[in-house]
Amino acid sequence: MDCIFQTIAYKMSRLPYNIIALANGVSNTIRETNYADEKVRTLDGRGFLHSLTIYDQLGITYEKIDVDDFFQLSSFDDIIVFTSKERLVFPDRIKPNIRQLILYVSSFYCESITSENAALRLCCVDDQYDLPIDLAHKMSGLESFPEHPAIYIIRILDRNYKPSRKKIINNTLKKLTDCMVNATVKNEKYICYSGPQFYQKFIEIIEEFANIGPNKTTKDTIEQQLFIGTLNGGGRGFYRQDFYESLGYLKEWYHIDLEIETNQLRLCNCAWIEIGKILRRHQSKTGYVNENSLNQIRNAMSVIQENELSAISRIIEKIKKGFD
Repeated sequence: MDCIFQTIAYKMSRLPYNIIALANGVSNTIRETNYADEKVRTLDGRGFLHSLTIYDQLGITYEKIDVDDFFQLSSFDDIIVFTSKERLVFPDRIKPNIRQLILYVSSFYCESITSENAALRLCCVDDQYDLPIDLAHKMSGLESFPEHPAIYIIRILDRNYKPSRKKIINNTLKKLTDCMVNATVKNEKYICYSGPQFYQKFIEIIEEFANIGPNKTTKDTIEQQLFIGTLNGGGRGFYRQDFYESLGYLKEWYHIDLEIETNQLRLCNCAWIEIGKILRRHQSKTGYVNENSLNQIRNAMSVIQENELSAISRIIEKIKKGFD
């Protein structure tokens, strides 16, 4: 489950996890960027890089809290800290003079704060993570890339807020419509490939990894680890399970029957999980994808492309018809 969605649901009782997942929809996006003169390609199944994007989409109001002010707080029930779990566990890995590559961050709530240390927790695990003030200052001064700062602290201004159904559905429609239209967007940080072209682009990247074979360099290994990591991290089944489990709200609110589409997305979810397992297995054992596994991935992606685009298209059609 996505820890950003979980933290919102934990802190805002009128915003259950599944409503957040419904509003967020899904994405079929590949991002390509250059970091330290090397190509980095990542997958995005939820449609955003910066953690606050979903807050803005839902209309949740917040304010930024500076590090020094954060460690002086006496009340922290409404505080959220976005940072990398790895940097909390392994602070020695932070290189102050090197721009940080930050692809995903975790969303923490505060259990306690003193003038010297904050005890942070994730909603999905029991572990406590310490954030000393010197580490917070160190991270706040880092140059990060491509989108998210190394640490970001906010206060939720209205924990009783609940977005209207119209806002939720409009967000859903926008995200799903983006999945159906080929788009290649370039800016100074990265190139985004989204829409139906995503599925063939995915296969081309995996084929490229397979062609390198056992002779790959350290650079090749890192590139593949980053790509595979963004598939296996976060929401279940590349966020497909989170989304199809939320579709019951459309039947409850607007009597829209999506049983067929839910079953299609459930099938896609299983196929995404299978692809993730194949890639993880080869990453940990052989370090590369062989021809047999490549064919398995091609077959799974064919199932995903056919069913995902079909289901999303019909969901869009039925939502629009339900609003007529």
